[in-house]
Amino acid sequence: MLTGAQVRSDLKNSSSIKMRAQKATSKMFLLLKALPFNCPSILISSYKAYVLPLLDFASPFWNPHYSSDIATLEKVQHTFTRQLFYRCFPSPDYPLSLPSYSDRIKTLGLRALTERRVIGGLCMTHMIMNGFTIIPRSLFYVYKPLRDRTSSFGINIELTTSTPRYHSFPVRTSRWYSQLPDSIRTASNIRMFKLTQKAATRANIIFRGLTTNNVKVMVNAYTTYVRPMVEFCPSVAFPVHKKEAGKLEKLQNKVTRLISYKCFGYNFENRPRPEERNEMLNLKSLTYRRKINDFKHAYELLFGNSRLSRNQAHFLTLSKSNLRGAGYKVCKDPFKTKMREKSFANRISNVLYDVLRKGKIPTKYSEFMNVMSKE
Repeated sequence: MLTGAQVRSDLKNSSSIKMRAQKATSKMFLLLKALPFNCPSILISSYKAYVLPLLDFASPFWNPHYSSDIATLEKVQHTFTRQLFYRCFPSPDYPLSLPSYSDRIKTLGLRALTERRVIGGLCMTHMIMNGFTIIPRSLFYVYKPLRDRTSSFGINIELTTSTPRYHSFPVRTSRWYSQLPDSIRTASNIRMFKLTQKAATRANIIFRGLTTNNVKVMVNAYTTYVRPMVEFCPSVAFPVHKKEAGKLEKLQNKVTRLISYKCFGYNFENRPRPEERNEMLNLKSLTYRRKINDFKHAYELLFGNSRLSRNQAHFLTLSKSNLRGAGYKVCKDPFKTKMREKSFANRISNVLYDVLRKGKIPTKYSEFMNVMSKE
C-alpha cells in the first residue's frame, strides 16, 4: 500500500477500486440520511467535500482502464445524482421521466469521474514538467528531438504491448499532454493551465456546434460563454507576468482568427492582424478590459460606492501632501515580490499618484474614467 492506494503484483486494481466505491457509497448514503435538506447546492457541496475525495484520491496513480472498474466508480455518482433528483426535483412520472446521467450531471454542474481523472492526470503532468513538485521530470518523461522543421524537442511516447504499461501514468499522460496546444502547455502555473484549458475546450465546442456564419452570433457566443471564464474576478486574479497575460490574449486571438476564417472567408495567408480583427469584430483586448475594470473598482472605493472600505481594506490610502501641487498623495506600500508589485492596490496607486500630481480627481464617473485612461 502506497499513499493509501493498494498495489498488486499484476498491477490490477479491481479489488482496491471495489473497496473505494463501497466506502464512498456508504458515506454518500450516510450524508443523504443525515442532511434533511432539499437544497441541491448544500447536498452537492457535501458530496464534493466528503465523497468525491474518496473517489479521486491519488487517481493519477491507480487510474482504471478496464470498463468494469470505470463503471464501478461511476456508479457511485450515478446513484447520487438519481437520489438527488428524487429528493430535490420530485415528479410522479419517475423513473420513466428521469433524465439520463449525462443530463443530470450537466444540470447539477458536475463532471463525470472519468473526465475528472483525465484533468487530474494532466494537471499532475504539468506540475511535474514545470518543476512545481519535488518529483524529478526525468523519473517519468524523456525528451527527444522532433522530426520537423521546428528543431525542437517533444515527449518520447513509449511503445509497449503490455496493457498495464500502456495505461500507466507516464505513458498515458505522455499521449495526452503531447496533444495539448502550446498555449496550454506553456502556462506558467497550474491555475493558468486549468483556465486556458477549460476556456479553449469551450471555445472549440461552440465553434463546432454553431453552423451559422453570422458574425454577431459568433461574437455573442464568445463574449457570453468563453470570455467570462478568463475575466472572472480580474482585479484579484490579475496575471502577474507578461507571459501569463500573453496566454490569455492568445485565446482571444485564436477565437477572432476562427471567426475571420468562418464568417469573412479569410485564410492563413491573407488573415488580418489580431488588432485589426478586434476592431472588425468590435472587441477590446483583454489587457485593456482588465485596465478599465481596475479603474471602475478604484472609483467605487474612492467615492464609497463599494461594500469595501478603502481604509479598512488597506486598498487606497490618501494622506496630505507637503508639496505645492496636489493637496493629497497616495501612500504606496513597499513591496519585495513581483506578486505584491502587481497587486490591485499598487497598480491603482501608481496611476492615481500621477493623476493627483496634475490636479484633483474628478468626481463624475465619465470624467474619472477619461482621466484615468489617459495615464
